[in-house]
Formats: sequence, C-alpha cells, structure tokens
Amino acid sequence: MIGSLRELGLKTLALVSTGLVSLFTLLALAALAVAPMLAHGGQLAYLSNCGGQWDIYLLDTAHSRSVNVTRSAVNENAFIWSPEGQQLGFLFYTGALQNIYALTIPGGQPRPTTLELDTWLDGLVQPTPVRGDWSRDHTRRVYELADELYIMDRGVSRQLTDNTYTDASPSWSPDERQIAFASSRDGSLDIYVMNSDGSNVERLTNDAARDSSPAWSPDGREIAFTSLRNGNAEIYLMDTRGQNMRRLTANTCWDDRAAWRPGP
Repeated sequence: MIGSLRELGLKTLALVSTGLVSLFTLLALAALAVAPMLAHGGQLAYLSNCGGQWDIYLLDTAHSRSVNVTRSAVNENAFIWSPEGQQLGFLFYTGALQNIYALTIPGGQPRPTTLELDTWLDGLVQPTPVRGDWSRDHTRRVYELADELYIMDRGVSRQLTDNTYTDASPSWSPDERQIAFASSRDGSLDIYVMNSDGSNVERLTNDAARDSSPAWSPDGREIAFTSLRNGNAEIYLMDTRGQNMRRLTANTCWDDRAAWRPGP
C-alpha cells in the first residue's frame, strides 16, 4: 500500500507546479488515505529520512505499521502534537526562513499557520535549549543543557543532574512524577528513569549501542525510544521496568524522536 502511494505521489507531482503548498497538499492526500487504517490508540509520530529527506511518520504500535504523513521535498526539523492529539504541528526552513505548518490527523492537509493562530504551537518554537518536554499544563519544562538536565518551573530554573557524563532527551511520565532520559553515566548511552526531583535513578536499558530519545506512553505503561542496537536508528518499545522490549521499525533509514499521540 505504501509503495503504491509513493508512485501515486510521484505521478501527481509530474502534473502540477512545484509550489510549496501544492507540494504538501497533493502528497499528503495520498499519505493520509492510509491514516484512518491505523488503530485509534497506541499511535506515535516520529522523524525518519526513509523518503530521502526528514519526514514525519505515524506509527501504529500494536501492528508496527507506519505511514508518512508529510511526504514532502523539504526536511521537517521538529514537530509537536496538539494537546487533544488531533493535530501535528511541524516546522521546516527554506533558507533562513522558518515555516510553521499544522496537519489534522487523519484526513487533513498541511496548512501554513502562526503562533497567533495556533497557540499550542508555542512548545514547538523554542529558543535553545531545544530538546525537552513540557508538562501538561505547560507551566514546567524539563530540558537538557550542556549534558545536564534542568527543570524550568514558571520561569525559575532548577538543575536535576550534575556529573561529568551526558544526560539528555528528558521525557515526563504522564503523572509527571518521573522523568525518562538518556545517559552515558555507566558507559554507553542508555535509558534511565528518575523521580522528578532527580532522586532514585534507575537504569532501564543496558546495551553497547546508543539508546536515546525516550518517550513515555500516555497510559504510563510503556516507553518508546531510539536505539542503534541493530546497526541503524530504529524505534523500540519496552515497559517501564525495561522489560518486554520489541522493535517497532525495521528499515535502513534513521528513525528518531518518537512522540506519543495524546489520549487515554
């Protein structure tokens, strides 16, 4: 199915102008035709370069099925889910110009937008540091800076880690009592969890390859993450004890930065 949609998109492009809006609209129509087939629960979005550039994919974790929902000729640099999980916001650059788009899932078409029109996108456009995670009420942000982790709480920053190793890509648990993150404190970069005050650090993965970008599922039962343990970056899933691990993507591309679709 995905292969046939790719052919449809290429044939369609041969018949239209190369305008940026037309590019997104026509290719998204073909890709989004698959989106309603995905399960309503257990979905996550991630970045992948399988199409030759960085696109956003939607993955059904129950069946390990993915669909490219942007399928564009530009590199998407970052994305964010809307609070209710009905839209994806993403950005890309044309030269030095930053472009912000929003996309309804499923069935919508990418549309240019602004922070004034869609205020929920303020979590997408951030000054450095860019790697982090917002609390549900958007008053707190856990983030990485210079290989350490911090919490910004209503404008006041507090340091969580202080060591000579790399601590990166933090993610809140749904109840915001814990934080999952990647760290090299035991040698290789692995996935850890700790309490939101920085205490009770627990290692979840133990592999010589790089594990990074953890993302807690909305029900708090699983953590998705990126791993190079099979030679290239793929998305994996495990429970919150580091058990019952399974691979969700299997290709020769780079798959990274998974983000769960909000919902029960």
